[in-house]
Amino acid sequence: MTVLRSRPLASATATLALVAAGVVAGPMSASAAPAIAIDSATKAVAGQSFKVQATGVTKGSSYRVALAAAGASDTTDASESNTCRTASAATAETLTCTITENTAGSYTLNLVDDKGAVVATAAASVSGAVSGVTAPRITDLPGADGDKVTVYANANVASYTVQGKEVTLAANETYKDVTVTPATGKVSTDVEIVANAKDGFLFPDGTKSQKWTLRTTAAATVPAALTVTQPVRTDPAGTAEDTLTLRKDQNVTWSVGGKNVDFGDATTATVPVTTERDKDGKITLTVVATAAEGYTFGDGATTKTFTYDFTNARSEPSTTRIAGANRFDTSVEISKKYFPGQHDTVYVANGMNFPDALAAGPAAAQAGAPLILTAKGSIQDNAMLEIGRMQPKSIRVVGGSDVVSAAVAAQLGKIAPVTRVEGKDRFATAAKVAESWSGTNGTVYIASGLNFPDALAGGSGAARENAPMLLTNGTTLSDETVVQMRRLKPKNVVVVGGDSVVKTSVLRQIGDAVPGSDIVRAAGKDRFETSSLIVENVTGKSWNEKDAKALPTSAFLATGLNYPDALAGIPAAFVAKAPLALTMPQCLPASVKTELDKLPLTSTVRLGSSNVVGDFSALTGVCG
Repeated sequence: MTVLRSRPLASATATLALVAAGVVAGPMSASAAPAIAIDSATKAVAGQSFKVQATGVTKGSSYRVALAAAGASDTTDASESNTCRTASAATAETLTCTITENTAGSYTLNLVDDKGAVVATAAASVSGAVSGVTAPRITDLPGADGDKVTVYANANVASYTVQGKEVTLAANETYKDVTVTPATGKVSTDVEIVANAKDGFLFPDGTKSQKWTLRTTAAATVPAALTVTQPVRTDPAGTAEDTLTLRKDQNVTWSVGGKNVDFGDATTATVPVTTERDKDGKITLTVVATAAEGYTFGDGATTKTFTYDFTNARSEPSTTRIAGANRFDTSVEISKKYFPGQHDTVYVANGMNFPDALAAGPAAAQAGAPLILTAKGSIQDNAMLEIGRMQPKSIRVVGGSDVVSAAVAAQLGKIAPVTRVEGKDRFATAAKVAESWSGTNGTVYIASGLNFPDALAGGSGAARENAPMLLTNGTTLSDETVVQMRRLKPKNVVVVGGDSVVKTSVLRQIGDAVPGSDIVRAAGKDRFETSSLIVENVTGKSWNEKDAKALPTSAFLATGLNYPDALAGIPAAFVAKAPLALTMPQCLPASVKTELDKLPLTSTVRLGSSNVVGDFSALTGVCG
C-alpha cells in the first residue's frame, strides 16, 4: 500500500485584477507618456473585433477608450462594442481592449482619464469588409486542354489573379471564364486563384487577398472525386490527453498541425495532440487531407480541411442524489440503487448511535451487501420491505440488544436467520466484525472509536482494500483487538487520524502485536483532509488491475458533519468502484476538491438531501 501522510496544501488560488478589457499586460516604464494605438498584430476591419493597446498609463488610475468620429477632442465612443467603454481601475502600465466597429471609415482613438480629459490620441482607420465572395470553380474536361476557371464579380474585389495573370471583370460582367494553361508533362495542373480586395477594404481575416488552389487533370476520363473518413476526436474532460484517430485512405495524405501522418502498414493512426495550448488549456487544431497527383476531392479541391477545438476544461459532472425523508430512508434508497436483485447477506446497524456501526461499512462491502440503518427499538416498514426484496439467506445485526433490540432482531428473523455480531463494547464489537476476514496478510485499518470522522474517512479505504476497521480508544488497543491483529497478521496497518486522536502508544502496541508490519498514518489537519488522503492514495486510484490509468469517473459525496449517510454509502461506493469523500454541507473543502480535480469525473453521487449535501458545483464550489 502507498504510504499515506499529511502534507501542507499550497494555495492554488491567485487573485487576478483585470481591467474592463479583461487583459493586463506586463509593466512598462513608469515615466513613459501615455500612448494609444491599434495593436500591430490585428487589423481593424468593419464588423470584426480588433485589439487596442494603451501604454504608459498610471497604476491605480482609471481610464476608458473612445473610438471617436469627431477627432481628438471627442470623448464619445462610436463603436458597437468596446471592452474599455466604461471606466475601470488600471493595475498595470499597459491596458488592452477589444473594439468592434461595423462601419468602415476614419476614426480617432482617444484615451480618456478619470477626469474626462483626453491624454493620448491616435488616428484609426477601419477598413471595409470584403464579404459574400463566391468561390471560383474549375471545369475539368477529359484530356489536358480546354479546362477553365470561372471567377465571379464582387463589389469589393478589384481583381483576380489566375496562374499569375491579373483578371478583371467589366462592370456588366457577373463572371469570367479563364482558360487554364496545363502543366507540361504532369498528370494534373494546380491552379492558384487569388481575389484582391479594393483599396480601403480587407477580408475578414484582415488580409488584402484570399487564395484558392484548384486542380485539373490530364486524364482521358476525369477521375472520380476522392472521399475520406472524417477523423475521430477524443477530448477527455479535464485532461490534455487528447487524440485524433485517422483512417488511411487511398491516394490521400494526411497532416495534423502541419505534420504528415505516417500510417506504416496500419489502416488507422491515432495521433496525440501535443501542440502548445493557450493559458486556458485550449487549442484549435487543423487536419488536412491532401489529394495525390491526378486526383481531387470534387470541384477541383486539392485538400479537405477539418478543424477541431480541444480543451483541458472539465465539464460539470452530472449529479445523482440519493435521499430519503430521514437517515433510515436514505439507507434504504442507497440499497435500492446499488444492490438490486437478490443478495445472500444484509447488514443492519443502529443509525442513531455510531460506535458499533463504524466497523459495519467495510464488512458489508466485503460481503457484497448493503448496510441498512435502524432505530434501536423499531425498524421502518420500508426497510423491512427492502430487506425482504433481496431475499437474503442471512442478516447480520451489528451490536448488542442495547443497540439493536431483540424486538428488531425478531422482526428481521421473519425474513432470514439473524446473526448478532457483538462484543462487550464498541472495540470488542469491531474485533468481532473483523472475524469475517481470514488471515490474508493484507491490510487492517484502525481508527478512534470515540468519534466518527476518521473512521468514516477511512471506511471507504478499508472497503477498497478488503480490510476490516478496528477501533481504539486513542491510547491503547483492547485485548480483543490485539487478538484479531495477531490472527490476521496484516502486512499493512493504516492508522486513520493524527496523534491527537490516536496516540503514538497505539502504534507501539500495533508493532508489538504484528512485528514487521508496515504501520502508516493517514492524518490530515481535519477530517476532510484525512478523507482527501484516502482518496489520493487509495480510492482515487484505478480500480482496474489491468489499467492503472483507468481512474474512477464517479465520486460519492457525504457530509463529514454526521455519520449515517456515509456509513450506508461505504458499501455502495465500493460496488460503484468510486471514492467516497467527506464534504461540508454547502461546499467542497479545498483538500477534497484538490483530489477530486485529479479524477476524470463525469458524475457525483450525493448522499442525503440538499440540506445535508448541497447542489454546489463540483468544479467551482470550493469552501472559501
